[in-house]
Amino acid sequence: MRSARPAAVRRRWRPREPTIGLLERSLDIVEIPEGPDYRVSGGSTRPCSGFSGGRYLWPGGASERAGSAPALPAPCEERTVPVGRGHVRALAVRDDLIWFDFAELCDRPFSTIDYLTLADTHRRWTISGLPRLTEAGPDAAQRFANLVDVLVDRDVHLTLIGGTSLTDTLHGAGLPPDIGRTASRLALLQQETVTTT
Repeated sequence: MRSARPAAVRRRWRPREPTIGLLERSLDIVEIPEGPDYRVSGGSTRPCSGFSGGRYLWPGGASERAGSAPALPAPCEERTVPVGRGHVRALAVRDDLIWFDFAELCDRPFSTIDYLTLADTHRRWTISGLPRLTEAGPDAAQRFANLVDVLVDRDVHLTLIGGTSLTDTLHGAGLPPDIGRTASRLALLQQETVTTT
């Protein structure tokens, strides 16, 4: 395998074997077995602020009702928010709360930097219209996984409103390879079935 490094660097750096093989022989490889997800099994010691203070809501029948869904924003609350070299349509902006539709946020080609900019500006988010990710398409699903990473990293309070349970939303073929991490992070949210009004 030829190195793409400039000639001056190649003269000083001459690997005699592939890097992966060298690492495998030089380091102890420890496989971590699957076990409990300690992010979600913390019991009553779990903090109830920031990201872990958020909620995942989905419709349920009267017998499943645990709460009621927040009222959708009125059309007059819609705002265009600048991000990067473009803009994104928010359903509402209320002080430090910003409310998006999933399609507006994840179907369009926003980058992780765009999500970081928005997360640094708004400390509470609501995202409604979350479909099953298999129906969203691979690019939207990957953007959603990236967005969840950003919101967890910035400890942003999130209310996520989906059409099905979180398990059903994140299950299926063709999802990003790191969807397990996304599911684990979203499991930090309090999950509630709600009636819509």
